[in-house]
Amino acid sequence: MNRRLAGLGMVLAAALAAIGLAVPSSGAADNAFEASAAVDLVHLNAVNIPGTIQIAEASVSPARAAANSAGLADPAGKNSYARAANVDVDVLSGTLPLTGLILEAKQSAPPDNPTADNQELLGLPLDPLLNATVVKEHASARWTFPGSCPAPNVPIATAMSEVADLKVLTTIGEPVGDALVSVDNAQGATVYTKTTISLATITGQTTRAVVSEALTQLTSVTLFKGSANEININVLAPPVVTAVATGFPGGAKVTYSEPILQVVQGGTVLGELNAATANQELDLSPLVILRLGTLTKTEAADGTSASGSANLLEVILGTTPLPIDPIARVAIAAGTVSAKVPVGGVVCASDENPLRETHKDLSAIAVQAGQTFNYAVVVPNRGACTLTSVKVVDTITGPAGSTIVATSPAASSVNGLTATWNDIGPLAPNETKTLLITVKVPDSASVGSRYTNHVDVSAVCESKTWDKGADITGPSVMARPSEGCALSGSNKAASHLEVKQGETFNYYIHVFNSGGQSCDNVTVTDTLTTAVSFVSCTGGCTHSGQSVTWNLGNLAAGESRDVVVTVKVSDSATVGARLPDSAEIKATNGSATVYTNGPLVTANSILAPPSPAVLGMRLPRTGAAPAAALMGLALLGAGAVLRRRLT
Repeated sequence: MNRRLAGLGMVLAAALAAIGLAVPSSGAADNAFEASAAVDLVHLNAVNIPGTIQIAEASVSPARAAANSAGLADPAGKNSYARAANVDVDVLSGTLPLTGLILEAKQSAPPDNPTADNQELLGLPLDPLLNATVVKEHASARWTFPGSCPAPNVPIATAMSEVADLKVLTTIGEPVGDALVSVDNAQGATVYTKTTISLATITGQTTRAVVSEALTQLTSVTLFKGSANEININVLAPPVVTAVATGFPGGAKVTYSEPILQVVQGGTVLGELNAATANQELDLSPLVILRLGTLTKTEAADGTSASGSANLLEVILGTTPLPIDPIARVAIAAGTVSAKVPVGGVVCASDENPLRETHKDLSAIAVQAGQTFNYAVVVPNRGACTLTSVKVVDTITGPAGSTIVATSPAASSVNGLTATWNDIGPLAPNETKTLLITVKVPDSASVGSRYTNHVDVSAVCESKTWDKGADITGPSVMARPSEGCALSGSNKAASHLEVKQGETFNYYIHVFNSGGQSCDNVTVTDTLTTAVSFVSCTGGCTHSGQSVTWNLGNLAAGESRDVVVTVKVSDSATVGARLPDSAEIKATNGSATVYTNGPLVTANSILAPPSPAVLGMRLPRTGAAPAAALMGLALLGAGAVLRRRLT
C-alpha cells in the first residue's frame, strides 16, 4: 500500500555515504543474536467517523528496526532491517486520497548499506486522518562480512520518522476541533520516533551485549485542538524503552523512562499522571479518559533475553458527545523492544580504528554549469594516541572540464581532480580536522550530469598504520532558474546524531544560491549553544564569545559554499539534552535563517548522514485557508508535496 511520491519538477538524488561498519558474522550458530524494536508516535485503534473515515488500525510515524529477528520483512539471506514511514493504515474506508502521499524509507542487509535511505515530504495533506508540514523518514541497515563488531553502541539498524506540526484526525469540527491529537516539541523543533539495534560493551568482559531501544521525542500533546474542550498535556521527559541482554546471570534488563505528564485545560492544571505517585489515570468524562502507559517486561534470569513494551499515554474516547463511534483508543509513543544473545554474550572483536569516523560533506545537492561548490573531508581522531603521518587523498569524478580551483588548507599537490595532503597531522586524541575542496563546474556541463567523490585517509598510531575511506555522491548539474537571489535552500547540519561529553564535532552551514542572479555581500553569523565551546572554523571566520561570523562576498547564481565550525561538548553538558544551533545568512538582496536540532548528548558517538543544501521552494502566502494553500501548491505542479530523495 505504501507508495513513493512521483511529484513534478526536478527530483535530485544524492547517494550520501556514511562511515563503514562491520558486524559479527552469523556463520556460527552459538554466536547468533536477535533483536527488534518498534515504536509508533500515535497508534489509532477502531476509529469510525460516520461519513468521513473508518479504520481498524493506523500507525502514525512507525519506526521499525531488527537484527536476526523473525520481525525481518525479508528474512531470506538478510540479517538486519530498518523501516520508517509516515503512516500505516489497515482496513481504510472513506474519502482519503493516499496516492503519492504514503512515504517510507527502508533498508535490509547484507549487502551492507554505507548510505542510509532518507526520504522527505514537504507538506502532507492526509486529512481527515492526519496533516503535517514536514515529514522525514530515515532507515539504515548495516552488515559487513567478514569482519569485527562495529564500535560500541553504533547501530546495526536504525529507523527514524520525523514530523513537524503533526495533527491527527483533523477537520472534524466541534466538539473535537481542528484535530483530535496534535504533538509538538519545544521551540518548534520536529517530533520524532526512533528505533535502534546495537551491540554494547559488557564491563569486565570481551563479549558484547545486544541493546534494543525505542525512543519518542516530544514535549507536548494537545487533544481537541482549537475547540472549547482543548486539553494540553506537557511531557516532562521523552519516553524511552530499552531492552538489554548480556548473556550473563542478572544481565537481562528492560528499562523505561517513566515520564511525568501534566494535564492542563484553559490554564488550569487538571491533574498529573505520575507512576511514582500512583497517579496513572485521569477521568475527564464524558470526553476522554487519560491513562499513563506502564511497562510490561520479561527478563530471563540467565541474562540471555529481555523484552518489554510501554506507551507514554493511552487516550480512551467516550461516545458522547464526540462524533466518533465506537469507543476508540489512541496510544501515544507506543514502543516495543526485545533482545536475545547466547550464554556469555556476542563474541566479536571491537573496531579500534582511530579513523573510523572519517566522513565527507557536500555544500549542496545541485549546482549550475560554470559555478562552484564545496566538498569537505572531515578527519576526527577517535583513538587514544596522537596520529602522525596523516595522509589524505581525495579523488573527484565529474563532467569533463571540471577543475579543483582551491583547497583549504592548501593541498600538497593537485593533479587533475585529485587533491593530496601528504600530512595533516599530528592529530591529537579527540581532535578533528576539516579540509575544504572547491570545485568549478565547466560551462559545458550538461543538465543532469553528476559528481562523485572518494577519499582515502591513512595515519600512524604507535607504529601501527590505520586507513579509512569515505564516499559521497553529488551534486547534480541543474538548469538556471529565472528567479533572483534565492538562499531558501540553504541549511544547517551537524556531523553527529549523538555525541559524548567532551567530544569534538562539526556544525555545517550549507550556503546555497539556487536562484538565477547573484546574492551580494553574503555574511553568515552562527550562534553557538552554551553547552559547546568554539574550537576552530573554516574560511577565515571571526569568533567572539558564542558568535562566529563569515564574510563570503558575492555568491553567484547556482553557487554553494560550506562553512564549518568545530566545537567541543562541555564536560558538564546534560546527558539526554540536544545541542541545537542556528545561523543567519544575510545578503544585500536576500536572507535565510537556518537551524539544526543538533546531536543528542549520550554515552555514544554516532555519525549523522550528510544533509547538503537543497533547491529552495516558494510556498503560498501565509494567512490563506489550508485548503486554498493546498490548492495553490497543486497549481504549482510539484507544489502540494515535495519529496527530496537522498539515496
